[in-house]
Amino acid sequence: MELIKINLLPKEHFKAEENREFLWLSFITVLVAAVFGAVIFALRLHSYSILSIQIEQAKAEALRYDPIIKQLDAMETTRKALETKKSVIIYLRERGVIYPKLMEDFVAVLPQGISLRSMFTKLLPDGRIAVTISGDSINNYPIADLITKLTLKGSFSDMELGTITATHADNAPTISAFTLNFSYQEKK
Repeated sequence: MELIKINLLPKEHFKAEENREFLWLSFITVLVAAVFGAVIFALRLHSYSILSIQIEQAKAEALRYDPIIKQLDAMETTRKALETKKSVIIYLRERGVIYPKLMEDFVAVLPQGISLRSMFTKLLPDGRIAVTISGDSINNYPIADLITKLTLKGSFSDMELGTITATHADNAPTISAFTLNFSYQEKK
């Protein structure tokens, strides 16, 4: 036996009921999405407010430490200046004051008859001093005497005599202009 289904209601009734169910489902879906979005927004807003408070606290703490940081920077600058002074003192202790010793040793061997016009020095990386002198002499003998005395002193080396130029003036003795290059190393 087979049942026969007879529908006494018109199709529009079923269509309207389907539309109502679809609207309710759509409304519930939108409502759930809105509630979910509101919860996420509230959580983010709460996180943002917590982070804002933490940032303000960090700024306040940084301002509290600012004078201490400035004081540390000033101390660091002072420390660097003192380190520089210390290195100069150590250098002077180890090496001594070289230029006065150079002049003392040089003047001790400078013969009569030579007058200096200029003296240039340069500190070399190996600790020696390169010296270039220009001077005048009454003749060539004091120049030879100077080179001999510098060589015998032992602190002077690498002698290199430049050109000697003799000048004659009326009723005046002959003057020999010369340049001499050498190195100085203090004997300890």
